[in-house]
Amino acid sequence: MRLIIHNSRCDPQVLRRAFDQALILEEHRYFEKGIVGLDVKVMRTQQSEVAHKHLQNSMATFLCLIERVRSLDRTRSAELIAARDYEELDALVLNHLLGR
Repeated sequence: MRLIIHNSRCDPQVLRRAFDQALILEEHRYFEKGIVGLDVKVMRTQQSEVAHKHLQNSMATFLCLIERVRSLDRTRSAELIAARDYEELDALVLNHLLGR
């Protein structure tokens, strides 16, 4: 599975999709089964000395998402899923991602 992180203007759904992908990878214990390929695009032409930074930044973003996945209140999210309260679940996840 590839984690796709798009460079988009402050779209919460882009962040949420990236979180959901990290959640799936974590739930299926990606770290025991193989490698995660980051499908990232360089935002602009850069000097060759810094051209690799987008890969470092994407990996740091992925690892940050994994930390947020691991610290999500799974009991509360399971309750919201059982109640089919997806708006509240979305708010829970986005607030968690934003550190609220």
